[in-house]
This record gives sequence, C-alpha cells and structure tokens, in this order.
Amino acid sequence: MTGAARPNAPSSPLPFARSRTGAVIAINVNLLVAALFAGLAWAIWPENGYLWWPLYLLSIASAIAGLGTLIVAVKTMIALRARAVELARLEAMGGALKSARLAGLDDQIKAGMR
Repeated sequence: MTGAARPNAPSSPLPFARSRTGAVIAINVNLLVAALFAGLAWAIWPENGYLWWPLYLLSIASAIAGLGTLIVAVKTMIALRARAVELARLEAMGGALKSARLAGLDDQIKAGMR
C-alpha cells in the first residue's frame, strides 16, 4: 500500500509541510504571489475609457487570484498557530524528564525473564 492514505488517518492541518520551516516558506511564497497578483491588477488597470475593456477583465481576474492566494496564506498561518498551540498543550501535559536505572539480573529474575 505505498502511496495510499489510511482510511481512518487524521488529516493534518498542514499536509504540505512536514516541519515549521516548510510551513513558513509556504506562507511567504503565498504572500509573495498574492502581492504580485495585486501589483499586476493595479498596473494593468486602464486609465481611459472603455476602449481597453479586456484589461478591466484581466485586472479583475488578477485581483481575484491575488485575494484567493492571500486567503490560502492566512488559512495556513491559522493552521500553523493552531498546531503550535496544540503542541504546547501536549508538552504541558507531560511530566518532568527523569532517568531510569538499567534492569539488572535480579530485576530480570523477578520479572520472570530468566
């Protein structure tokens, strides 16, 4: 079953990023793409009349694409923050670290291992 998802596996809020660094890079790339789409929409908006009406459509489509990419970036930020809060909550549940002694021959005999 290589490549197949388990049917009862929980879905990760950040399926594309296995680490925090990957999620931060994805957020920054999405924000950059959104800014480029917004800049393109602003740059090609025609100044005079209806002669260049196709540029209106292209500018509006570019603005919508930029808004969609911005929404993806914000959702990723929210998911990253939720994951950090959940990890902090799980770490707070655990106790302090302590060392354990090695099992000697007497301990193995008491446990029925020898």
